[in-house]
Amino acid sequence: MITWNLFDIVKAVGGELINAPAKDILVSGVYHDSRELTKGAIFVPIIAERDGHDFIQDAIDKGAAASFWSVGLDKAPKNLPLIKVEDTEQAFREFSRWYLRQVQPKVIGITGSNGKTTTKDMTAAVLSQKFKTHKTAGNENNQLGVPKTILSMPKTTEVLVLEMGMSSPGEIAMHSQTAHPEAVAVTMIGESHIQAFDGSREKLTDEKMSILDGLKEGGLFLHPYDEKLIDERLDGSIRNQTFGFEKKADIYAFNISEKTEETSFSAKVTVEGEEKELEITIPIPGKYNVNNALMAILFGLEFGVSLQEAKEGLEHFELTKNRLEWLDGVNETRLLNDAYNASPTSVKAALSYFSKIDTDGERIVVLGDVLELGEQSKVLHESIAEAVELEKYKAVFLYGEEMEALYDVLNKREKSERVAHFSGDKKPLIQEIEKLTEPGDIVLFKSSNGTDLLSVVDQLRVDK
Repeated sequence: MITWNLFDIVKAVGGELINAPAKDILVSGVYHDSRELTKGAIFVPIIAERDGHDFIQDAIDKGAAASFWSVGLDKAPKNLPLIKVEDTEQAFREFSRWYLRQVQPKVIGITGSNGKTTTKDMTAAVLSQKFKTHKTAGNENNQLGVPKTILSMPKTTEVLVLEMGMSSPGEIAMHSQTAHPEAVAVTMIGESHIQAFDGSREKLTDEKMSILDGLKEGGLFLHPYDEKLIDERLDGSIRNQTFGFEKKADIYAFNISEKTEETSFSAKVTVEGEEKELEITIPIPGKYNVNNALMAILFGLEFGVSLQEAKEGLEHFELTKNRLEWLDGVNETRLLNDAYNASPTSVKAALSYFSKIDTDGERIVVLGDVLELGEQSKVLHESIAEAVELEKYKAVFLYGEEMEALYDVLNKREKSERVAHFSGDKKPLIQEIEKLTEPGDIVLFKSSNGTDLLSVVDQLRVDK
């Protein structure tokens, strides 16, 4: 259990202690959601759509040992030590920066339009072959998740792997400046969150590249080979390495073989002046996941992990839940659940992989809305049509208002009863899948989390 002295926290954030205790208090755990708070923890009331200060009594009832506080003291409880600050969210970050300095792990930061979570999981698996490693849990990659991850790492942590996400400009730079990583990666430049950047991939690239803002001097930057939007922003001042399928990349993959639940490939990389080759089988499908593995290998080499150790880590890594997760489904089917996150690029990649899977039954695709695409949403949803080979599927089910654009394109291309569009109530979609599926069929679910196809998956899975 991680504990901190309350007086140390006050100094760390530059706050003022109200209702000061007569003796030292140790707090264990830090929470910004009063529903999750455990006894002895410190509460961080965040002001967002709802004011976290309004839930202070809930925190007290749960056993909070102290709380940050940024509103008038007339609302403050008299029976709880409070750290008075101007901004509780900023104090949360300052607290995490201070703790990071106490532990002093090597820090890796990972951002990009797709593949962040998988790369994080792979990188942590590789680094844990040699170091005590802590990583972002689930999808805790935002302005609250990054400090939360830092503050949850054990004091013995040697390497911290942080996933750095964003929903608005400035967030990635903030994450980087909080963590000051030794090495960072941009997995790819796609379309996710492009609505926050006026539909501009150039502006989106600038945001992703801001992960360099906090990179320590001499630190390493990993990025895709031949990504022009990144290349044109590099001026030679940052040490960088590339990954991909081209021989000119610093590490490249070839002889790629995709199977239902795994992907095998060979890779070549130069280590201490000598070109090395290794063969790896990762327990996750899809050619697009090979790049994620290449990044993990480069991160490992940067911190002294051998190629053999990297291979061991990758071949046994565990993926975060709801990411390319095979489940047993109704009617003796298999469900491929990838409904937590999506971009048009990742949807196309998933379709490319899924269409090649060998199966005793037939393939069914369920695609939900890809969110946060702004004014380009219609065009980008329409673009998915190029990856839909209808003849390879028993049915293509589309769910959500944005998916109507894809439905219209597919219908114009080929009138087919195999394509259906649903919106609103999910029961008709669930019923249609139950009616259509037969033993041996496989069903792909791909969408943004906000579309909530996960609830459909939960209704159709039998291994709950």
